[in-house]
Amino acid sequence: MTGSMHAMRPAAGVPARMPSVSEFFSLPGAQLVRAFAAVLAWRAAVHERAALASLDERALQDIGLTRAETWVEIDRPFWP
Repeated sequence: MTGSMHAMRPAAGVPARMPSVSEFFSLPGAQLVRAFAAVLAWRAAVHERAALASLDERALQDIGLTRAETWVEIDRPFWP
């Protein structure tokens, strides 16, 4: 090593800086990340609607919903 300081170069194929959000979502594999996030959101919606369906009339009244309103939410498709 010499006495002068040299900037380290990134390894081949490694970007020199972090990509912006728009650049990140255009990277290879970003579609897979978005698809995985969508599946997680869909699963959360299914679980939340199952929990809503399991509430009794008193619990629904406590949160200000009627049974008819819960069925509207439960019957919605899980995809956006």
